[in-house]
Amino acid sequence: MTPLSHRLAIILICLCLRTGLAAQQPVPSTAQHQNDLTNAIKTINDPAKAAVYADSLLRIARQRRDGAWEAEIELAMAYKSYQAGDRAEALRYGRQSFAHAAVRDSVTYVKAGLMVAYMLNYQGAADQGLKMAFRMLRTADSRNWTKMEVDARLCVADIYRSLDQPAKALPYAQEAAVAALSARDTASYIFALSTVSNIHSHRGMSNAANLQKATRSMEVILNPPFASFLSPFERSRYLSNLGRLYEMQNRFQAAEKVLLESVSLTAKHNFPAIQKHALNELMTLKISTGKYREAVGYGLQALGLLSRGQSSQTLQRNIYRRLSEAYLAMGDYKNAYGYTQKANAIHDSLTSVEKTRAANELDARFRADKKVLEANNRSLLLRHERNLTIFAAVTVLMVVFTVYGLFLYRRRKQAAILALENEQLARLDRLKSMFFTNISHELRTPLTLIMSPAEQLRREGSGMSTDERANAAELIWRNSRKLLDVINELLDLSKLETGKLRLRNEPLNLHAFIGLTFGNFSSAARYKRMNYVLDKSIPETLWVIADRDKLEKVMNNLLSNAIKFSPAGGSVRMSAVVDSGELKISVQDTGPGIHPDEQGKVFDRFYQVDRPDAAGGTGIGLAIVKEFSELMGGSLELHSEAGQGTEFRLSLPLVIAEAPVSTAAQPAAPLPADMPLPAGQDRKILLVEDQADMSAYVKQVLDSHYEVVQAIDGEDALSRLAGMPEPPDLILSDVMMTGMDGYSLLQRLKADPVYCHIPFVMLTAQADVHQKVRALQAGVHDYLTKPFISGELLARVNNLLENSAARKLAASEAGELPAADRMPMLSPADLAWLERLENLVRGQIGRTDLLITELSYDMNLSERQMHRRVKAVTGLTPNKYIRTIRLRVAREAIDSGRYRTLAEIAQVAGFDTPAYFARLFRGAYGRDVHDLL
Repeated sequence: MTPLSHRLAIILICLCLRTGLAAQQPVPSTAQHQNDLTNAIKTINDPAKAAVYADSLLRIARQRRDGAWEAEIELAMAYKSYQAGDRAEALRYGRQSFAHAAVRDSVTYVKAGLMVAYMLNYQGAADQGLKMAFRMLRTADSRNWTKMEVDARLCVADIYRSLDQPAKALPYAQEAAVAALSARDTASYIFALSTVSNIHSHRGMSNAANLQKATRSMEVILNPPFASFLSPFERSRYLSNLGRLYEMQNRFQAAEKVLLESVSLTAKHNFPAIQKHALNELMTLKISTGKYREAVGYGLQALGLLSRGQSSQTLQRNIYRRLSEAYLAMGDYKNAYGYTQKANAIHDSLTSVEKTRAANELDARFRADKKVLEANNRSLLLRHERNLTIFAAVTVLMVVFTVYGLFLYRRRKQAAILALENEQLARLDRLKSMFFTNISHELRTPLTLIMSPAEQLRREGSGMSTDERANAAELIWRNSRKLLDVINELLDLSKLETGKLRLRNEPLNLHAFIGLTFGNFSSAARYKRMNYVLDKSIPETLWVIADRDKLEKVMNNLLSNAIKFSPAGGSVRMSAVVDSGELKISVQDTGPGIHPDEQGKVFDRFYQVDRPDAAGGTGIGLAIVKEFSELMGGSLELHSEAGQGTEFRLSLPLVIAEAPVSTAAQPAAPLPADMPLPAGQDRKILLVEDQADMSAYVKQVLDSHYEVVQAIDGEDALSRLAGMPEPPDLILSDVMMTGMDGYSLLQRLKADPVYCHIPFVMLTAQADVHQKVRALQAGVHDYLTKPFISGELLARVNNLLENSAARKLAASEAGELPAADRMPMLSPADLAWLERLENLVRGQIGRTDLLITELSYDMNLSERQMHRRVKAVTGLTPNKYIRTIRLRVAREAIDSGRYRTLAEIAQVAGFDTPAYFARLFRGAYGRDVHDLL
């Protein structure tokens, strides 16, 4: 019998005798004596003998009903089982110890709870282990148990590390190290240093700098003065960790030395758990150095130890992986494949999403509880301080200052509120003005395309063919619908604001509906020569329950905006797919994109992008689209980059419906074909208009009389001018266009000596006086406001062409155009002289007896010189020129809205009789003056 066995037998005999006599006489007992008996468990190397000894102690503790001692004995057996590699027994003893320990037994209570947490983590139940660790941390933190708080933080850090979350683990370990150092707790400080080292070397943080930190920490632990505090178990474990760190830095010789020392120490003291880790590291080292057979030998030794008690799933996975790698290098593919399968099975169970989610919830809950606790402590402290202040410092002077401070505060607050209200009112006023301006523009364009064709159809003997009448009727119908759409947008906006808008769901064939809606914009895309593409992945037989009207409005708005803001020759692509019970629609364009500063505002009501190429609109379209999308239970997202185009992504939930008995999709109506040019035309007009219907209509009106060349914006107009052998006789241009607008085009032409003389007519829906003044100052020859009718357009064009021809003839007769058939160029002096003359005439416009003699005198010319100069500059006689100015003044008076009768207008413009004025007005503008009053 060995000395240890002999000593154990004596202890057991004594315990049995004491147990038998316990009921007959009291046995003196002290806490120190109980500790000595409990600590004896640590000296027994054989786990089975240690269990027998512990059971005898437990019987005595239970007879005495000493729960605290019982918990200490079970905790000691938990540590013993863990050292022996039996983690299942360690968990069982830990749970028993925790159940018997009371909170007042701080060390046993917390350490037993932490033992349970560690063992649950090792067995793959990391979420439960982390929950227990945070419970112990809250308990220690709330009772200011510094040493136990350090242990709990280290446990939390270790579990986070095993969950591959080193960034969360590191703060807990560092806090524990600082607290242990402050408390001069050497054992806890050593443990904290080792945990920090393990985290720094974790694969999620193992860069060169962190590996050096981890190595320094472990070398500090294994050298004096801390080495003397280490038990054989701790030294063997830290040697194994240091070997792993050396190996990660390719210091293989140093790594092998410390790992062999760890294996020797663990074998001597029977620490299989640490021995398995050290063997695993030796196997890894041998693989790294190409010694695969030695690696397999170490791996098989480690596998032999796996059966001795419970092993970490992470360790088992790593051993399997290394063995698979070694066998693969040796060409033993069967064993390599088998160990790979085993490693993958364990890896899947370790990386479950549920564990990570539970860990995050526990971490957040602990931090929230800690904040509440700190807030309560601060609240108590502040309450005491306030009470002391109230009793010590309440004086009349403080009351006066307090009242005065409140008075100032209220005044500043009221001023701030007033300033905010003023700013909001100003913003609302700006938005309101912008809204009404935009609404005016949106209404005038379709009104023009309704009134003008209707006026043509109403006239007798207009000479329109059957096809022309059909096209005019179609144009009226299409633009009437546009007007209705604008009105419906306003009504929808009102209903959305009052919460009265409801969905009107009905069965809908999604495949046919999307194709039909997309096809409605094909003609507009062709007009701008765009690449217009639909990618559709929707079953043809799919029927859903949806609000057809609102879904159509959403898609129409997105497609219309994409075509409107994309340049000619650009691209618009729409994709529609059904995925996971949702309809996902994407509309992409190649337009100018939206600046990041404006992307957050595009869905605001009445907001419009502030840029020179903005193409009008009410500013409520995208706002309604966004709210319709949300009303249907979906979402609308914007993705845009300045200069790269814009993409809108619409997602809507789908409710599947049964298909009706029969359905029929109506095809989109095509745009009317361009009318052929009649023969014999000798005057050419360049028409610049980006709106397809308006361009087609104006071309139809002018085609019977002139040759019309169409352009879709200013850039296109300049390109077509450059390709013409002779300049056009007149240019008709819209003001608001995507790309280069009408004003920019006019400035470019005025700066070019070849084109600066060409008569220029503005077509616009902006009817305010400021816009007219701006156009006239820019140098336009006439200004035609939408809505207009065909007769007015023809009269204006004819008058300008006649005046231009007369000017050309006058210049030729004067010898200024001897050879070339070109328009005379007006010098800046001519323009200034003409402006002075017009101002002089306008100053006396109300006089019906205005004489050429008086004007000649005021212009410092003879009557004959006056006649020749006016004829050369304007192509008109002085009398016709004065009459033209009178008609212009009359039209401005009518547009101002201040005059209601024909007689008033005639008097303001200086005409002798209303009848004479009405006849001249109709000849100049092609409209009856009574229609405008």
